[in-house]
This record gives sequence, C-alpha cells and structure tokens, in this order.
Amino acid sequence: MCPLLSDGSRVNDVTPPLIMDCPQDIVRQGPAGGPRQFVSWTAPTASDTLNGDSGIRSSTDNVNYETQRTVNVGQIILVQYTFVDAVGNTAYCAFSIKVESK
Repeated sequence: MCPLLSDGSRVNDVTPPLIMDCPQDIVRQGPAGGPRQFVSWTAPTASDTLNGDSGIRSSTDNVNYETQRTVNVGQIILVQYTFVDAVGNTAYCAFSIKVESK
C-alpha cells in the first residue's frame, strides 16, 4: 500500500520507522548475598517519516514484563522491540540486561 499525498499522488514508502530512545545495554550489580536484582528501563518509541506516530505498531518479541524485570545474578536477557509502520516497514531496537555478582 502506497500512501496518498495531499495532491492525490502516491509515494512509495520504503523507509523504516525511526526509533527514539533505544536503551543501551544494562549491567547491574546484584545485591550482596542476593540471587537477583530488579531492573527497569524506559521503553523506546518510534515515528514514521510519512505518517508521524499514526500507524506505528510495536511489540516486544520476548518480553513478558514490559519495562521491568527481576533478573538472576549471572543471567543475560536480550530484549527486542519491533516497530512496524502502516505499509510494513520494520525497525528493531535490541539491548541486553545482565546482572553481575558483587
């Protein structure tokens, strides 16, 4: 599907959504003597160059916990957000969460 411009012509949208605020990898120190650490982050957002924020769908491929998670010491979790615009162009934001022992 090619979006219509104000003059009625169509434009071929091949540009993926623009991701903003994709978190960097997160590394935390586990609590002394504790087996896990609570970790939170701000979810990234995306916009489309043609339609702004309208029509952008997002999902987290392997995240059942939205923007927070209790992570075991020694565990590494990959978090990936997928953004898809109205015509199917896709962009990804991925980062890891790791909790190290003190």
